[in-house]
Amino acid sequence: MAAAAMSSTASLGTLEWARETRGILRRRDRLAFAGQGLLYLLATLPWELRRALRIKRRRLASVDSAALRPPDSAVCREAEQLVAEGTSPMVASHSHRTYAWGAVLAAHDGLRYDREVVFVASLLHDLCAEHPDALPYPHCFTLPEAERVEQLTELAGWEERRRRAAAEAITLHANLWRPRDSPESYLVFAGARL
Repeated sequence: MAAAAMSSTASLGTLEWARETRGILRRRDRLAFAGQGLLYLLATLPWELRRALRIKRRRLASVDSAALRPPDSAVCREAEQLVAEGTSPMVASHSHRTYAWGAVLAAHDGLRYDREVVFVASLLHDLCAEHPDALPYPHCFTLPEAERVEQLTELAGWEERRRRAAAEAITLHANLWRPRDSPESYLVFAGARL
């Protein structure tokens, strides 16, 4: 009964959805994903078409370099070690850039966010993507990463809300349309795309 109730409320890409479906799209999920794709296509129109539709660019960012400095804590250093040891230099660089771009976007848009949550989620969001054959089949690569982040941050003494925010930022980053659940999810999503 609880699983049936959860299936009606778990939104595509959330941690609950990933646990419930193991990342396998149901019919309604495929429709939601297609809708995200349509929104994504509209948002990324070529500049000529954007100009014809009078979609204007926003102001350029001016960012203090201190805003880009990663947080320095034991859990952040452990995340850095995991990504350095568990991935190729290409994925490790992408993970660090994900945080940097997220921090730039936050500064540009004036977003307040938990830097540690975004840093840890950014570093570990693609940890399993490089080795999909190691995952149980069928399985979304984001779920083991999210669960690892939950364990790592629980050992670090993070409260449930922050642990969930980091895990959810990882599962939601694979969606096509920006998450609106939290600034942390949005920053990992957008940072990974940039």
